[in-house]
Amino acid sequence: MLLQMAYVVFLCGIIRNVMLQPSFDGCVYLVNLAYIQLKMADVLSVLRQYNIQKKEIVAKGDEVIFGEFSWPKNVKTNYIISGTGKEGQPKEYYTLDSILFFLNNVHLPHPSYVRRAATENIRAVRRPDRKDLRTYLNGESSTSTSIDRSAPIEIGLQSRTQGKVTAFLQHDVEFNIE
Repeated sequence: MLLQMAYVVFLCGIIRNVMLQPSFDGCVYLVNLAYIQLKMADVLSVLRQYNIQKKEIVAKGDEVIFGEFSWPKNVKTNYIISGTGKEGQPKEYYTLDSILFFLNNVHLPHPSYVRRAATENIRAVRRPDRKDLRTYLNGESSTSTSIDRSAPIEIGLQSRTQGKVTAFLQHDVEFNIE
C-alpha cells in the first residue's frame, strides 16, 4: 500500500507534517512525521538544534525536556570523551547532563567550571573537548570528529501531556479504506 502525505483539517486548525498510513486492519491512521523525526534523532543533535534556535530546554527532576520529548539526564550522548577509546580501551561518552551543564557554564574559565561541576557532582567536559563541542552546539560547525555516529542512541520519550494528545489523534482520527 502506498503512503500518502496529507494536510488534515482538524477542528480548530490544520495539522501539518502528517502521513496517512494504511494498516492491516483496513484503517488508515494519522502519523505525525515531526514526532517520528524528532523521536529518532540522537539527543546530542536535539540539544544542538534547541541551542541554535534558542528554544527552551527544561531540566526537571531526573529528565531533560525538549518541547514534547524528554531524555533522562544520565543518558549517554554520542560525543566521545577525549582520551578514551584508544589503545584498546573502550570509548566513553559524555552524558546529556554533563553537556547541558557545560552549555550553561561555558562562560566560566575552565578551572572555575570544573570546580562548579565537581560541587554539583557532574562530570566536567574536558579542556581538549571544550572548543570543538561549543562550536558544534552553537552551529558554528556542522559536525565533529568526536561524534560517534555508530554509537547506540536512546530514543526520547514523549512527554505525558503530549502523549495524550497523540493517542487521541491516532485513535480517534481514522479513515476506512473501502
